[in-house]
This record gives sequence, C-alpha cells and structure tokens, in this order.
Amino acid sequence: MDRVLIYSHDTFGLGHLRRCLKIATALVASASASHVIIATGSARARSFPLPDGIDIVALPAAIKSSDGTYNSLTLGLDLDDLSMIRRGLVLSVIRTFKPDLFLVDHAPIGMAGELIPVLEEIAHLDRRPRIVLGMRDIVDDSSKVDADWTSKGDWHELNNHYDGVIVYGDPVVKTSAIELGMAARLEIPVEHIGYVAPPPVELRPRRGRRPTVLVTVGGGGDGLPILETYVEFLLNSPLARAIRSVLVTGPFAPASPLGRTIDQMAGLPVEIVSFSDRMEALLATADGAVAMAGYNTVAELLSYHVPALLVPRVKPRVEQWLRATRLAALAPLHPVAAEDLTVGHVEDFVARLLHTTEHAGYQLDLDGARAASQALVRVASRSLAGAPA
Repeated sequence: MDRVLIYSHDTFGLGHLRRCLKIATALVASASASHVIIATGSARARSFPLPDGIDIVALPAAIKSSDGTYNSLTLGLDLDDLSMIRRGLVLSVIRTFKPDLFLVDHAPIGMAGELIPVLEEIAHLDRRPRIVLGMRDIVDDSSKVDADWTSKGDWHELNNHYDGVIVYGDPVVKTSAIELGMAARLEIPVEHIGYVAPPPVELRPRRGRRPTVLVTVGGGGDGLPILETYVEFLLNSPLARAIRSVLVTGPFAPASPLGRTIDQMAGLPVEIVSFSDRMEALLATADGAVAMAGYNTVAELLSYHVPALLVPRVKPRVEQWLRATRLAALAPLHPVAAEDLTVGHVEDFVARLLHTTEHAGYQLDLDGARAASQALVRVASRSLAGAPA
C-alpha cells in the first residue's frame, strides 16, 4: 500500500485531526504506507508537526451550531456552496493522488452528506481505493445514531460503498458499534482495534513532590465554565497551594472574565497556557487532571495512568458522558456532568490525589494506532469483485 487519503471533517475542535495524525504517523512509521494526505476542515490544520511522508489539505472550515446545522466559519458561504468547495477538493485529491485506501473518519457520509457524491464517483473508477470507516468508540446514544444514519443515508453508503470498519475502542467497554450490531448488519469486516492512544511512559513516583494537576478543555469552545470553576477553587481553597496547576484554555476559548483573575492568582503555583501542540507531554507529566471527556484526552489519560475528574458535556450529544461513565468502572476516572460541577467536586478530587501516591492498574487495549495501520493493510490487500489487489 503506497498512498492513503484520510478525510477528517473536523467542524470544530481538535480531536479528529489529532487522532488522524496518530494513525497517519503509525502508517508511515511502520512502512504500511509511504505517503498520507489528511484532508481536514480543522482551523488548526497546520498547528501540529508533520512527519515526513504526511501532508495536509485544508478544507474550508465549518462550525456546527447547537441545532445541528452547519455554517461556514469564516467565508460567509451557505452550506451548499461550502460543501461544493470541500467536496471538490477531496475529489481533486482522489483523482490526482490516486490513493490505495480512503479512510473516512467518524462520519460515513461526511459533513452534511458532502461525501455521498465522492463515494459514488469512486465506485466508477477503474482502479478505486478501498474505503474504510474509522469509527470512534462512542458516537452518541445508539438509538439516536441508528435513526440518524437511517434517515440521512449512512447505512446505505456503508452497505454499498465501504470495504471495512475499524472501531477505535476496546470491546471490553461497550461501543456504539456493538450497540448498533454493526458486525451483523454489514457484509464487511468490523474490527475493534483498541484506543488510539500514545505509547505509555515510565510512571513517575509521586512521593516527595507537589503533585501537578492539568486542567484541559480540549479546543476550549465550550469549556469556559470548567475553567471558571477551577479558578474559583484556586482562589478560595487552601488545597490550591498543595498542588501545582497547569490550565490549558484551548485555542478556541471565547473571551471570558478569566483574564481578570490572573492578577489575583499571583503567588499561587499556577501556569496558564492558551494552546500547546505538546498536550501529550503535559499529560504524561501530570499527576491528576480535570478535563472534559473527549476521545483523545481520555485515551491519553488511560495511557499515562493519570487519574482524572472528568467533566463531560451532555448536550447536544451524550458521547462524552457515556464514555466517562463506562470507563469509570475500569479506571480512576470520576465523571461529573458539566452543569453539576462545583468547587466541592474539585476539592474532593484534589484531596484524593494528595492522599494517593500509587498509580492505579488496569488492562485496556491502547495500541489502536499500530493496530489501525495493520487493519488498513489487510483491507487494502483484499481483492475487489474478484480482481487482484
């Protein structure tokens, strides 16, 4: 397999792009692919270092509103025109780059169905790429996903145009693919490949030093209440001086009163960072975290054995809540719904952290990037309609 195209719709935030970069890196590092292009709508498409053999095609960015509709982030275009540009760019890459495999991240029909014409054109190519859906562990409430995929045509496209599905999760934790019965409903392989997480690091002993608590809200678009609650803890709790706090506000955080409190935190062991392309390194050196429950953050917490107070969003999707509560039975993750978070929750978490010096042990498959590259090679090597691969 020489060339791979990865489509990442990324209407907001950083999660899909970061996961796709991990898989692309694993493909190139293992020589499973020589060249990978990621077509992404992330507004931060070039904020991360790219290994040799990997490049980015930036799609015009979109943002999803609270009612589920999409709008152009910066161009003032209506959805039809925006999708036409994005679709045209993806088709141009397919026609000229001629990938051996097309990995579609998360959304079988793309943003607002923009991939449907792409999938139909691919079907008529003389030498078409294999098409694989890369599916997050949890998409949303499974009944809602099923209804949505039925009404919008995702099931139809999966049955007619896809060659495989890889699920970014460990089946020991119930995934959307299991709840939807995908293995039985589709005539293509559906394979759980583990969480796409960074490699584990040597765990640091905690005795004899002030523990570090990392506060991260992903892209920051809707994490302001979490940051403000934590700042309230810093200003009012005696436990704040017993720890070192690192607050990562996120590149998409809205303007907030947070800046006005910085002077009040003078003298406290606090560091504030707006954006870092080294989030994995920050998490790897943390002793605890207060975070939302996005896929990448949770996978990194699991890999680095960092206990966390998870504050998942519950609207407009329950994806984060389901992930946090299901994993809480297996790992030191303590979920609290975002609207219920109080300073008391933060104090309780920090108090537990101060009284625990050992790292918790658990067994989950966290080798998803390497397993994904192997699974994609297997799909790419299969013949189509009896023709040699």
